[in-house]
Amino acid sequence: MDTYTIFCAIQHEWTPFPVDIKNDSTVGHLKDAIKAKNTARFGSIDAHTLTLYRVDVDVGGSTAKERQAALAQMILTESLDPLKKLYKLYSSQPPDDTIHILVQPPAPEESQALERPAKKQKLGDGTQNIAHNKWGENIHSGSKQGI
Repeated sequence: MDTYTIFCAIQHEWTPFPVDIKNDSTVGHLKDAIKAKNTARFGSIDAHTLTLYRVDVDVGGSTAKERQAALAQMILTESLDPLKKLYKLYSSQPPDDTIHILVQPPAPEESQALERPAKKQKLGDGTQNIAHNKWGENIHSGSKQGI
């Protein structure tokens, strides 16, 4: 088993940081390692809510401003599957002077919704889960009566 050094950058923050991880680990394990490396940024966010993109942006000899511009202009298409093994993304050590992975945190409203547990309310026909959408409206689920 080899250990890869994968350089990551968080979307809109752009400062690259390394993650050392075994090549037989999955993208899901990489999410865990990214969260562990950024506890101040992702403390209350679950690792599985991070979205990762392989970008492989060569930054050799570029300034921080040039790196930021290159990453900001990227069109992100397909996120990485958390089940995929890293050796299937990179058959050998990922290239030097490259940002390999772009990390997209969940949208603020998503992370707030994930932090808020659904309220339970006792109704005449049983317990229903009540969640709130971003406009504050109730969304009911859980009742089989009347189906």
